[in-house]
Amino acid sequence: MSESDTRLQSLFGSAASARFVERLRHKLERGAPLVGTVTLADASDEEKQHFASIFGTAKTHSLTLRVNLDELTALLRKAGIADDLQQAVERLIGPVPNVRAVKNARDSEWSRIHERLEKIAKKDVRLLPWVEMMRGRGLLRRLARNSPQQADQWIDGFERIWSLLPLRGMPLARLAADALGDAHALDAGQTLPAIILRAVPLLGEALPEEDLFPAERRRELWAAGGVLSGELSGAILVLNLPAEPSNSTGMLLCTAADAGEPLYLTLRQLLRTPPAFREGQNRTIFVCENPTVLASAANELGERCAPLVCVLGHLRQSAHRLLRQLTNAHYRIRYHGDFDWAGITIANSVVFRHQAIPWRMGATDYLNAPLSNVPLGKNRVAAGWDKLLMSAMVSRAHAVFEEQVLDGLIQDLALGAESEMNGE
Repeated sequence: MSESDTRLQSLFGSAASARFVERLRHKLERGAPLVGTVTLADASDEEKQHFASIFGTAKTHSLTLRVNLDELTALLRKAGIADDLQQAVERLIGPVPNVRAVKNARDSEWSRIHERLEKIAKKDVRLLPWVEMMRGRGLLRRLARNSPQQADQWIDGFERIWSLLPLRGMPLARLAADALGDAHALDAGQTLPAIILRAVPLLGEALPEEDLFPAERRRELWAAGGVLSGELSGAILVLNLPAEPSNSTGMLLCTAADAGEPLYLTLRQLLRTPPAFREGQNRTIFVCENPTVLASAANELGERCAPLVCVLGHLRQSAHRLLRQLTNAHYRIRYHGDFDWAGITIANSVVFRHQAIPWRMGATDYLNAPLSNVPLGKNRVAAGWDKLLMSAMVSRAHAVFEEQVLDGLIQDLALGAESEMNGE
């Protein structure tokens, strides 16, 4: 330790100087100059005596100790101990960051980040809600833990991925490798895919159900962007769909329909080789919730069964895509499901997302059906197509499952039975 350091330590390294040095540190952190006066309230006798000895003055009898920083700087400089007070403080306790300057610089960086987000929204107006979420709620800043550098990296990745969406069945790892140079960059648990998936709904595709497990929901959101994450999952079951044999999926559908055999369609097929359907001319495609209905129809009617789709309990992207392809080909959709709250939720989704017509799903149908032994829960769901249905279900308080009304459904599915449907 040099002589000047030893003398500096003797002046400001004791307990009598601790509060004073701490006050100087706070001023430096705020970017305030070390000039003027520092006031120490309720000063101890030890503090008063210490500073009196430094300045060569009598000990003050006031409760407040006032230290003139300009005079102190001059004394340190004259004694050859330090050029100024900042140098003295940093030799005692190490470098003191200018917190205010750092904050101002960081705020400036975040202003630049937000301007960058705004430019993204100007290029693609669909992203305005996403930008507002990232910026207005401070979400991006919180996710990045206040690091503009990390935010820049995520925005770079987002722009690369968004420019490619929607895709037609590209595997997730392939997308990550091609666009980001890392096959695992979009794996679950990473922040970038979470940021991207918050924007995917803005593509306009049907969204997954809220009650899916997180892993399922991620797969369904990626699928809404045409990206396969678990590409053979989320299949849909079909029977006798009127497809054209124009590609591999269409040929499979034609072969299965000729034999009256059920067929599973995967999301991979619907994205990569989507089937073409014959012109519907408002003919009906029936849709059910449970595979027992479709299996029974295949067993009893085979190739004589009207076209039937089974959503297998939840409307995943495979179901949404297939139903949209059918409505685009001018088929009308008739839907039947379970009379329980989950079944009504699914039915609402089919009816309103795909303009489906309820199929034996009115209050009268429920009241005339045999009840199961399964009580309805408390989470009531209103049927958007029938205002009386919820009250009817509440009054009977038990579910009715599709398996309990199979005879009527099979009758409707028999060829030539469309004219005998309810309301027609």
